[in-house]
Amino acid sequence: MPKYFHAISFAGVAGWGTGVLVFDTDSNLVVGADSGGVIYDGQFTVEHGRLTSRVQATVPAGTALVTGVPPSNQPSTFTVNISIPMDDMLNVVPVDTPVGPVRIQLRQIRAAA
Repeated sequence: MPKYFHAISFAGVAGWGTGVLVFDTDSNLVVGADSGGVIYDGQFTVEHGRLTSRVQATVPAGTALVTGVPPSNQPSTFTVNISIPMDDMLNVVPVDTPVGPVRIQLRQIRAAA
């Protein structure tokens, strides 16, 4: 049951944030949360040296996003598709999201069996 714990750093036009993601290789699930209270839940694959993930982000009411989206009175969700070369994990990678572009960096903290 290997699980990989990653720190994520991200930035957009209106700020930056950090979080933690857990990749479970048995179920191919990825879950996590960030410093703004956004919860991440999705799936991933690793094929041909590339991490590909589809993640639903759930934004709590009252949370402004680093992309410049202002706080809403209601919670919201959006889906992010990410594809990163495994040998490029420490580099900053641009990602287009439905709420605007961000730059992300993943850093492995630990692998646990």
